[in-house]
Amino acid sequence: MWNLVIGMFFSLVGMAAFCWAKKSEEPRAFVLAISLMLYPYFTSNPIWTGVIGSGLTFLLFYPKYY
Repeated sequence: MWNLVIGMFFSLVGMAAFCWAKKSEEPRAFVLAISLMLYPYFTSNPIWTGVIGSGLTFLLFYPKYY
């Protein structure tokens, strides 16, 4: 149950990031947004779903220095 709720939350974050990435044409955000939408299909533990989703969301907003 909780895995579904957490997965839906991070998928919504990924969908919002996808819309933003399309508008700003930023490839890093585009890849991270697709990852946020797809990874809940491959995790079955709610703790890992939350940890991976938090990490991907952090990377989405972490400033890129390269």
